[in-house]
Amino acid sequence: MRQCRDHRSSQILRIITLCGSVFVLILLMPFLLLSNATAEPAANDTANGARAAWLEKEWRKLGSVGSANNQTLDKKNRFTCRETMDYAVECAQSYPDRAEKMIELTRSMQDLDPSSKTFGNFAWYSDQDKPGDLNAAEFVMQHALILWHKERNSLSDRARKMLRDMMKDASVGIVNHKVDVSYTNIYLMKCWNQIGLGEALDQDDLAQTGYLDFDRWIAYTKANGIHEFISPTYYGTDLDSLALIRKFARSDDAQQKAKASLLYFWKDIAANWFAPDGRLSGAHSRDYDYLTGHGYLDDHLREAGWIDNTKPSPQVIAREAQQWDPPPVIQRLFPVPRFVQQRFGPNPSHRNTNYIAEHFAIGCAGSAIGPEDKVLTINFAGGPKQPMLNYFMDGRGDPYGQIKQSTGASGHDKAHHLTPFVASQQIGSSVLFLSSFDPQLQKKDHARVLYSHLDLPADIRLWSDRNEILADSRLDWRKPIFLRYKDVVVAIQVLIATTDSDEMAPLAYSRDGAQISAARLTWTHAEGEPRGRATFAALIQASEHVNDDDFMRLVGKFKEVTHTKVSFNKDHVKIVATVSDTSKPLVLEADLQQPVQLGIDEFDQPYPFVVNGQAIKM
Repeated sequence: MRQCRDHRSSQILRIITLCGSVFVLILLMPFLLLSNATAEPAANDTANGARAAWLEKEWRKLGSVGSANNQTLDKKNRFTCRETMDYAVECAQSYPDRAEKMIELTRSMQDLDPSSKTFGNFAWYSDQDKPGDLNAAEFVMQHALILWHKERNSLSDRARKMLRDMMKDASVGIVNHKVDVSYTNIYLMKCWNQIGLGEALDQDDLAQTGYLDFDRWIAYTKANGIHEFISPTYYGTDLDSLALIRKFARSDDAQQKAKASLLYFWKDIAANWFAPDGRLSGAHSRDYDYLTGHGYLDDHLREAGWIDNTKPSPQVIAREAQQWDPPPVIQRLFPVPRFVQQRFGPNPSHRNTNYIAEHFAIGCAGSAIGPEDKVLTINFAGGPKQPMLNYFMDGRGDPYGQIKQSTGASGHDKAHHLTPFVASQQIGSSVLFLSSFDPQLQKKDHARVLYSHLDLPADIRLWSDRNEILADSRLDWRKPIFLRYKDVVVAIQVLIATTDSDEMAPLAYSRDGAQISAARLTWTHAEGEPRGRATFAALIQASEHVNDDDFMRLVGKFKEVTHTKVSFNKDHVKIVATVSDTSKPLVLEADLQQPVQLGIDEFDQPYPFVVNGQAIKM
């Protein structure tokens, strides 16, 4: 009987406790709802305030200009045709008079001479009197079409007619703009522009050409991969164009192909994603950020919820039109550790590999295709602002890629490095890498000096053999170098480092990048203009979960079990390296005179995108 009373008492107590919890929850609910309700408006208020400030800042810059072709504008105060059209898109709804002014200003930068080879295209900069960078028509029309689709009813009749006339003339410039299918971001932009302009202007032939070109790009990519691979800048531009086709093309078939292409890009991003740093890892094509590897893609990553460390773009209208969020499952599609193999063109050397672990990612490319590529990188888990390890050959004396110079006919300011011959092989977290520059073969590169830089995070710890290096020093590169960051160790055995006169290139460790959180290892191949070929080769192996006791054992083990055989003469090199944790030796052989890598291993799969042995198809 007493047990029954105790049981009933216990039940009553639980009911009272439960009722009390519910009562407290009811009392707190308004405050909880209020806190959630006020958080989002606060964030929106901040974003709206930033957008309003941007609109006024741009108007102060652009609103007082009478027309372009103003040769008195200095370089600091000049503006671009992209800026004027971008501003027209963003201000059309609230300030249609400003939008009209921007359309007129953009129109004044358009080549309207019917006899000109660049008729319909645009001068990129306001102080240029004719088109130089023919990509201008693509960028301007991409946003002109957003203005047409989203905001043309906000414009005055005069502004709308001016916009249509501009689009009609630009369609000629775009047709005459020859773009190779391997020029990924501009080719996709041209596909969309032809489709969008053709359908807006009732030019069916132009639209059909755009659809056929889009099919051609899909066929090329299925066979060869994305040529401008893993680019933190131009992947964002690619996603823009594909989203516009997906949203605004009249063809249902093209919309579905655009969706499949968007998913393919996002799977590529996910496969090469290094979560601790919130950025792409591996070798990169066309990366303007030497140190941290960020770019315009960050806008898409933020909108998709992958990162939260960047500010929203003030260009709300354009971003809404170009935004396409991937399914959330894609971010978790590929577990670690994983090994990514990709191709980026039809040449056997057009390939890149990437090994992503918990706390590091190491990747390399089989060739360098341009002066903005990263051909060998390692990411450590130090967050999005930590510099990555990045190898490049420098012909300007710019070890951290911070000095921009005017480039080519476009006049764009960029920090370009050299484009040497590159060869590599990677098995798991081990890389055999070679870079060679010959001024007689790479004549387009005008090297005033010649260095190999290995940029590093400033907070890395560095050992030469068993001795930690704490200050700027000259080092003997024949001894193994070890880098430590938390539980990650990178072992580097340099195998070849020659000057342009076939002497041993000196190596220096320098911490002169402290203000940008960077340090470097630099091999000097030539202190002046190089007169002959210079070559660099190294074996690199990364490991994680290494504590202090394990580190010294790893140093000894690396020296004991790593065996290399190097055959190197003027025109030929062959390296065979046996390391631990690989199923077979790493082999790299190259003819430096051709130059070409010999005996390249093919993928096990006939597809250009493979993760842990599984083909990822479009």
